[in-house]
Amino acid sequence: MKSNLLVTLRALFVGTVCVLGLVALAVFGAFQGQRSSAQTPLGGSQGQAIPAVTAQQGQKTAASTDNSDPVVIMHQRDSGTWSYTAERGDHRGLTAGVVYKHDSVDDIKAYAAASKALLPEIARSGGRADVVVTFVFPVEPDWFRAWAKKSGLQVAQAQLQTQAPGPTGRGGMGIFGRPNDPLPQDLIDESFFRNSIYGVFDAYGSVDASRLAEMSAEPKVFLVDVLPTWVRRDVAQAGITETMKEPPIVDSPFGYMERMGLKNFTDLPLPTIVPPPVGTITPPAIPTAP
Repeated sequence: MKSNLLVTLRALFVGTVCVLGLVALAVFGAFQGQRSSAQTPLGGSQGQAIPAVTAQQGQKTAASTDNSDPVVIMHQRDSGTWSYTAERGDHRGLTAGVVYKHDSVDDIKAYAAASKALLPEIARSGGRADVVVTFVFPVEPDWFRAWAKKSGLQVAQAQLQTQAPGPTGRGGMGIFGRPNDPLPQDLIDESFFRNSIYGVFDAYGSVDASRLAEMSAEPKVFLVDVLPTWVRRDVAQAGITETMKEPPIVDSPFGYMERMGLKNFTDLPLPTIVPPPVGTITPPAIPTAP
């Protein structure tokens, strides 16, 4: 994962059928969340400062992936486990993206622990929090709807695992949420995979910060990732006054978790509807997650 790729809109594959019976994957836009303002100084776990590498505006320029919108690196921070880069492009404006180590089970667990250590700080700050929720296995759509409504999670986008042609027999589908409907059934019904859904494996959205601890305590939740909110506030506290139009991009770790074996990330029994875990894969053999 290269940092320049993180300034682009996050992509999700939406399943459709083509004339040859193969699945075409459609790109979806990054999720929309409500902006959170900086209210308290941001620190690391146990109150320790997270190291920062800062680039002054206009000093360091990089080309975007399509070379049509040169970007200026505005601010960078590296925690060791994860890092982010905030960039500004003439067309896209200010954007930010987080990358983290993901080559082993320990890497994923270390990233989850680092994000969870920031959760109390975001909860104390109040307001709305942009989050990425990753489940330990794909959860049933009806369970997800009830849980999201109970938690007050405003879902911008939910990702579902589906049955699909190909060697793995699995695919992905993105469904946009609505203000009072976290997973619209009519959008599922319109999809090619409407009768072959395993469940929801992650969701992007926003929630009242006071609900974060409650959400994180759910056993089926692997991670309520608050890095999108933390990064947005950290950029503001670095003295950058421009507002991000979209939350910072953070990939859900589910794709990596699945390849390494979901059994490595939960003590809960895996539902039989979920395809068997592929087992732990050595880092060089792990494919790029969707």
